[in-house]
Amino acid sequence: MKKIIYILLITGFISGCAQTYNDRHYNSNNKLSNVKIEKYESKPFKKEPNKSAGWNFYQEADDYIFKCELIADAGYRLYQITQDSNVRDQYANNLTECTVDAMKHVLITYQDFKGSKTTKKIKDSGESFYKRWTSYIESMSTYSPKDEDLERDYKKALTDFRIDLK
Repeated sequence: MKKIIYILLITGFISGCAQTYNDRHYNSNNKLSNVKIEKYESKPFKKEPNKSAGWNFYQEADDYIFKCELIADAGYRLYQITQDSNVRDQYANNLTECTVDAMKHVLITYQDFKGSKTTKKIKDSGESFYKRWTSYIESMSTYSPKDEDLERDYKKALTDFRIDLK
């Protein structure tokens, strides 16, 4: 009986002193006015001359997915925390620049891949990967969480393409 009373007293004391999660993290007055959001800078992918066109294609496409996904996720999450639409809009602008840059550069690499000498199976796999990549990168947004179905399709196509390249 003493143990039960002791546990109840300790639990009551701890819960009375603890600050709730929502009070700490989702305070509507919490602004990130002192945080500077860097403007997106295009950093071209360095192609490996000793690697195949298919390898360079999937590496560059996956590199841009990483960059753009990071921007989209950060913008969405920071808006959820701060409720500051300026933060979300700055990340949205960066995401737009990232996706436009990705589409431009990856299309060139994809065309190099299509023009290369390789098997029909690898070309078909690369085409499927490019379609999934395009769908996934176009779905990214700072206004909503990522589309997990498109992400799953993209990752499966990437894995299949990488296996076919080997």
